[in-house]
Amino acid sequence: MKIVKEEIVIDQHSSFKVFSPRLKNYFYWHYHPEIELVFVEATNGIRHVGKNISDFEGSDLLLIGSNVPHLNFDYGIETDYHQIVIQLRDNFLESNIAPVPEYRHITKLLQASYLGLSFYGETKRMVVEKLIEIHTKDNFTSLQRVVEILQILAL
Repeated sequence: MKIVKEEIVIDQHSSFKVFSPRLKNYFYWHYHPEIELVFVEATNGIRHVGKNISDFEGSDLLLIGSNVPHLNFDYGIETDYHQIVIQLRDNFLESNIAPVPEYRHITKLLQASYLGLSFYGETKRMVVEKLIEIHTKDNFTSLQRVVEILQILAL
């Protein structure tokens, strides 16, 4: 299957996009310059990021760096599932995080995300709580939650 460059549209009044895609019967091998945080809650599924292919059970939380090829995480899931995706503008690190010394841990995290990073345990639990909250907040509060999430993942 040929890899596709996904063109992501983020509202001009926002630094990020939050949504819950449903593509389970569509094989979508793609990449994009935006950094992506993906949470999938399902009985089981397949994680395909870069050259890594592995299974997950229960849920998966991943941070995928800029231009890292990956498959949609709901591909082939036969049971009910829930998915939350946050896509950060391609200049999010350079414009919003890197210039701020207090965000140095987040800067390192986002730089390391070129490999694709998976999270589990208490870290995943704390992040998922905040991810679920983001859908109900205004843009400013949601941005604060995104930065909190990145700090949790960084530490």
